[in-house]
Amino acid sequence: MKKKGFTLIELLAVIILLGILAVLATPLVIDVIDQSRKRANILSAEMILSSANSYYAESLMDIKKKDKINGNTNIFNDLSVANKPEEGQVFIKPTGEVAMVLIIEDECYIKGYNGNIEEYDKDSSECDLSATLDLIPPTVSFELIEGNIGNNGWYTSETYVKVTVSDDKSGFDSYKWCQGYNCANENIEPENIESNNETFKLLSDGEKSQICVMGIDKALNKSEVKCSEPVKVDTTKPEINGVMADT
Repeated sequence: MKKKGFTLIELLAVIILLGILAVLATPLVIDVIDQSRKRANILSAEMILSSANSYYAESLMDIKKKDKINGNTNIFNDLSVANKPEEGQVFIKPTGEVAMVLIIEDECYIKGYNGNIEEYDKDSSECDLSATLDLIPPTVSFELIEGNIGNNGWYTSETYVKVTVSDDKSGFDSYKWCQGYNCANENIEPENIESNNETFKLLSDGEKSQICVMGIDKALNKSEVKCSEPVKVDTTKPEINGVMADT
């Protein structure tokens, strides 16, 4: 019995049908591949976050790691993760919150200290950790509220210094302070803590006096210790002692 094959028209119809199916299926396949890629990238970002949390836990027992848990040191290169992204920044606060930005392929994965992982195009303005991360310490300024000035630069009445600590990003949190000539420096932090900008009366013990301050913002950045100009205050009037001579 002679077998009947496909006619040319039937073959053309099959080819056209396959072409239509390919046109319809290709976007679906591409979308599945793209979604799988994105899920893999998110998983990679979550692995970096998990590694950062482990790093923080280890820092509680490791002094070298603890020194980097300050909200200002990028620990990305210290994290041991398989298939680590080529580019990234990871910061951890002393309280354990993690902020990070990762470039994976053409995407940017970013997380602020108090947010979740968000995805943006790597060239987007949103792919900027500085928008959610404060790496700049607060500023400290002083205003001398002068009393009466006597001879040789001495103040002969009560003299005050107004302390102002400000931060334009995360905001002012507190400051450490001390009073006395050179009472603090880069190696010695002031011991007193104040959470409001205050005005202090300078010591009137006949010696140079000043206020030294280290500002702290809400991102826990610390400024360098800054001191007001030293002044000499003496509010004690001199005493006159004498013996009346016999006449």
